[in-house]
Amino acid sequence: MKIEYIRLKNFKAFKDVEMEDIPDFCVLVGANGTGKTTLFQVFNFLKDALESSVDTALRKLGGSRKFKEVRSRNTKGAIEIELRYKTKPGSTNSKNPLIHYFLKINEENDSAYVEKEYLSYPHPSRKGKSGRYWRYIDFSKGKGRIVVSQKTKTRQKRTFNKDYLALNGLAIDGRYKKVQPLVKFIKNFHVSDIRIDKARSDSYDNEEELSPTGDNLAGVIGFLHDKHKDVLKKIISILEECISHLDKVNVKENKIDGSIALEFKEKRFQKPFLAKFVSEGTIKLLAYLVLLYTPHRYPLICVEEPENQIYPKFVQDLAEEFRFYTESESGGQVFVTTHSPEFLNAVEIEEAFYLEKKWGYTTVQNLSKNKQVKEQGDNDAKLGELWNEGFFGQL
Repeated sequence: MKIEYIRLKNFKAFKDVEMEDIPDFCVLVGANGTGKTTLFQVFNFLKDALESSVDTALRKLGGSRKFKEVRSRNTKGAIEIELRYKTKPGSTNSKNPLIHYFLKINEENDSAYVEKEYLSYPHPSRKGKSGRYWRYIDFSKGKGRIVVSQKTKTRQKRTFNKDYLALNGLAIDGRYKKVQPLVKFIKNFHVSDIRIDKARSDSYDNEEELSPTGDNLAGVIGFLHDKHKDVLKKIISILEECISHLDKVNVKENKIDGSIALEFKEKRFQKPFLAKFVSEGTIKLLAYLVLLYTPHRYPLICVEEPENQIYPKFVQDLAEEFRFYTESESGGQVFVTTHSPEFLNAVEIEEAFYLEKKWGYTTVQNLSKNKQVKEQGDNDAKLGELWNEGFFGQL
């Protein structure tokens, strides 16, 4: 599945913005405080809302003020989120239509509720052409209908709590197949926030999936060592290309408490050393490679400023690894935020969006649609060079 369009209204710094023609590898560039992280909060909010309720998700994001804190400052009205996506990335035929999901959230008596929620498909009579859409699910304040027969246009009434997403309730029911892909997609979002101190820590079990903070890195490498030695070998091989003196990365079990610790061995020395003595950049590179190469594949990965702690020369290699993940058969979509010229030098113009604050709210521009940037790119100018020159600020 791939997101091709996002519209946000009254969501924090996003008063009213659209992102169109979103690529598989999407890079968000902008100064500090322009809203890059906020987009990732949208993804986390949707995931939390599915797993609990919109009111609970807003409390998690906005604290005790909930809706009032998340809604854009000095605005009125509802929070709106719209996604347009395809279930089969790259395919353009009528069997792979652009599907719309719309969510509108409001507040009443200090409690948030779903004012409007629908999932719509191109009308069958249009045979995949652009035009009128029909709503497969259509709900408001917990009450609505879902299409149970496309041929007869039969709809069934359903009722849920008004602060719950109908999308999740219908997915749990199991009978409504068209909602399943989106629910699975959202629940498998992975917003990475690797913390070096956490990634250096020991684990107590082998685990298949890397946590957002990387605090189970040792456990995942233990799992790869036991079950997928070829994958671990590939990861170490890539890491060696960046860090030539590195020989092996392994795990060591503590016989007393059963904990698993990472061990690193350099080529010139016989005795390995523990993760706490390894550079921050090495740990972070390893964590990202584990995230990208483990057998468990995420449909969408978000990474914030991956260049931090990493030697500039290796940052471009990391950008290539993110792109490779999106191009692999079992990979997914990757969103990255950055303000690193080195990272941007490895990014194509079509992959970059520029975020800027104007009058307190965020604007988003697809750089491929800016004539000045395109002209510079046609003259072999790299995005990082343009960013360094302050060129984006003149758009």
